[in-house]
Amino acid sequence: MGYTRRLGFTLLDLLIALAILSLLTNLAIPNLISSLEKSKSKSLTASVRSAIALARTKAITTEQTVSVCGLHNNNECTNTQFTQIAVFVDNNKNGQIDDGENVLLLNDLQYSGQLRLGASFGRDYIRFKKDGSAQQAGSFTYCNPQHPTHSTRVTISMPGRLYVARDLDGDGIVENSDGSPVRC
Repeated sequence: MGYTRRLGFTLLDLLIALAILSLLTNLAIPNLISSLEKSKSKSLTASVRSAIALARTKAITTEQTVSVCGLHNNNECTNTQFTQIAVFVDNNKNGQIDDGENVLLLNDLQYSGQLRLGASFGRDYIRFKKDGSAQQAGSFTYCNPQHPTHSTRVTISMPGRLYVARDLDGDGIVENSDGSPVRC
């Protein structure tokens, strides 16, 4: 009687394959999530940086007062929980987008942590004068409590210069200007 060869997997083969797949999935998913969060943080930082650079450049080139701020859904400047960043010619210098004012940029922001603007004098905006200097200094700070190493801070000085915070002590978390880590 001849030997018949069976094709296919045994139950043991399938269980081993599922165990290996499960192990690989458990290792890969947290790294994938972290990579996505890091990418979102970099994209958010780039959006804030470009908005600030545009505001300063337009203030210089048009010799007008230009403001940058975060917006709520009702188009009012705010310093927390904003979903958009706006750059606009602020004709009446009130830090709000009013009828007849030219909106130069309006970008939606995607992030999963907390984004806030801390500007001097308690302002909800950063205003650039026609010489490119800022009327007030401030920082846009992004903090992600689940991924603190993806937190970031973009600072605008009174001369209108833009600085992105760095990790100076090697712990993976960027520092505030006083040397303390960015915290949520």
